[in-house]
Amino acid sequence: MPFYLSLATFLMSLSFFVYGLFECDIFISVPNGIGLVLGVLQLGLYFYYSENSEEESSRRRHLIEACA
Repeated sequence: MPFYLSLATFLMSLSFFVYGLFECDIFISVPNGIGLVLGVLQLGLYFYYSENSEEESSRRRHLIEACA
C-alpha cells in the first residue's frame, strides 16, 4: 500500500474524530477513532518494514551482481 494513501487515511480519520468530539456525535467519533488506531498501526508497520526492506534490497542487489 502506498505511504501517502496510508497517511491520508490516518489524517482524515483524525480530523473526523476531532470533529465528532466537538459535535458530541458518537456515530462520527467512534468509527473514526477506530480508524485512527488502525491508521497508527498501519503507519507503524509501514515504517517498521520499510527499514528492513531497504537492507534486504541492498543485499539482494549485491547477490545479483556477484552471481553475474
